Amino acid sequence: MTIKLKSRLAQPNDYPELLALWEESVKASHHFLTADERAAIKAELPYYFQAVQLVIWYETPEDWIAFSGVSNEGEELEMLFIAPRYFRQGYGQKIIGQLLAQGLKKVDVNAENPAAQKFYETQGFYVVGKSATDGQGRAHPLVHLAYHTKKE
Repeated sequence: MTIKLKSRLAQPNDYPELLALWEESVKASHHFLTADERAAIKAELPYYFQAVQLVIWYETPEDWIAFSGVSNEGEELEMLFIAPRYFRQGYGQKIIGQLLAQGLKKVDVNAENPAAQKFYETQGFYVVGKSATDGQGRAHPLVHLAYHTKKE
């Protein structure tokens, strides 16, 4: 299968559909989050959407595959969520490849999501540190990864 991935910047009127895609993806991949934690994060997401370069990824405009959020400096992936029906089909690899070409260098992943860490490591990222909590202070440790940084 040849992936012909397209992208566009997200707009505020896209947020409801992005939140639905996020929730579907998180329910399939973030089993460590409680329903209350998911609800709290979902409520915070529109604020975070505004703080990143938010991109929608698709092959056809009516069927969104994923969305990503990169820091405004372009070096740190703040979010990447793929619709579960597109898991393990090469879309994540294709998206990361395009983001790396644009200067992506860092990503944090939940330590409780080892599949995500393994995915980024197969894309050339290496563990450079860890945190006991997530960025909002929740008791979900993070693994900090950097692209082509030597392991310490």
